[in-house]
Amino acid sequence: MEGDKEEQPPYSIYVGGERLALVIVAGIAVFMSSFTVSTYFPELPQIARELGVSNEKINITVTVYFIMQGLTPMLWCSLADSIGRRPVYIATYTVFLIANIAISVTDSYASLMILRMLQATGSAASVSIGAGTVADVVDRESRGLYLGIVVSMSMVAPAIAPVLSGVLSVSSYGWRTIFLFLLALGFAELMVILVWMPETGRNIVGNGTVAPKKWYSKPLIDIIKKKEWPPEKEQRSTLAPPRPMQNPLKSFLIITQKDVCVTLLMCGIFYAIYCGVTVGASSNFAEVYNLPTLKVGLCFLPLGCGSASGSVLSGRIMDYDYRKKAAELGYNLNQNDNFPLEHTRLKRLRYYIVPFFGAMIAFGWTFRSSISLAVPLVMIYFVGFGFMSIYTLTQVLITDLYPNQAVSINATNNLVRCWLAAVSAAVVSIIKARIGIAWTYTLLALLCFAGAPFLFAELKWGPQWRRERNAKARMAEEEKEAAEERALSAEDVNQVPDKQDDVDGSDEKGAK
Repeated sequence: MEGDKEEQPPYSIYVGGERLALVIVAGIAVFMSSFTVSTYFPELPQIARELGVSNEKINITVTVYFIMQGLTPMLWCSLADSIGRRPVYIATYTVFLIANIAISVTDSYASLMILRMLQATGSAASVSIGAGTVADVVDRESRGLYLGIVVSMSMVAPAIAPVLSGVLSVSSYGWRTIFLFLLALGFAELMVILVWMPETGRNIVGNGTVAPKKWYSKPLIDIIKKKEWPPEKEQRSTLAPPRPMQNPLKSFLIITQKDVCVTLLMCGIFYAIYCGVTVGASSNFAEVYNLPTLKVGLCFLPLGCGSASGSVLSGRIMDYDYRKKAAELGYNLNQNDNFPLEHTRLKRLRYYIVPFFGAMIAFGWTFRSSISLAVPLVMIYFVGFGFMSIYTLTQVLITDLYPNQAVSINATNNLVRCWLAAVSAAVVSIIKARIGIAWTYTLLALLCFAGAPFLFAELKWGPQWRRERNAKARMAEEEKEAAEERALSAEDVNQVPDKQDDVDGSDEKGAK
């Protein structure tokens, strides 16, 4: 067994600081996507006044953004799984920069609506591509920690965005300063990607030792230095099968797989509950404690701290659980159908639901009691901690279920959770107006039990569903290879008579 392990090529050549740098770049891209959404919310009243439209109309720009945020990753991510991560990163950031330039000078409601859709087109896919980048360079044993870092970036952004939004909007340029700030951040990230970030798609470069064939798959620093990849050092066995560009809607068919479906719905339910809790938090702080906009933004900092700590801690514990179980069973490979993947990834989920459930109820009732501001700030920390711990576990499992299509499956996850969150945000505002803040948050907490059947189904039947799905995939691949071999054999047979005719003709000429 030791000999087999030594002969195995490394999962990725990117280790240590270089691997961490790749994860950070992917995390910043995820941060930008979430930050773009959150900086916009506090400025809605000001934008409505300047453009001369009602609050209801300006809210439609948020709705269309979420619609595009759910749809466009299906296009980009199918492309990223086919031609690689780098070109898609470059294309999406280019669209994002153009949208921010245009929004910063727009003066009409109609153009703002269209440009927000364009902005979502350029930023929404970063979450899914970031998860795919992590799956490219980090094996299953360590994926929990690194994917936790990337996922936490998407939840840290909403905590600091309201503060920065309030600071930036007091400038003479008003709310447009926010989009100039996004332009500067996006340009800096794009330069890092263009100059330094290597291609990581495993169907393009394998574990990083295979030379990319296309120029756009090479960072500028490698092109300038004329870096060469010695053929003898290429570990082509690590290459994933090539993936031709598919119909983007076909990627959504991943959800028809039973184990994927129940996991996506479980993740989407918890995300929708979290959005329902946080969507009205700004108005709650402002109305109950009479806080100005900047101080309301500061109240979200504990949420960001809780999200970051929950994601990193749960990721480390998840990696520990995986390595411990692999050692117990004697598994050294990253993929094995008999490995209890679902139970290992989800075994601690119920422990994270407790702080999430309790903090939500307490958070809602503190506003009704009007007690010290410190209490809801502590509770919102545990809301972020509990949710991000749950979300990290489910996100890592989702990536593990389709490691060679990590970007596509995360795009499907993005679509499911965004649309469930949109429904949650719309319904919560109506319920809150009817039964008040406290009971609304209690109801949201009770909805955690709606995810219990999906958790039970994944733990009980998920392993069997995964093995059946993988067996069908292997069978389809074997049939495809057999068909190709038969086609090649048929070509060889058809060429034999032609060669024989040439030989006979030569013999006749020699006889003459």
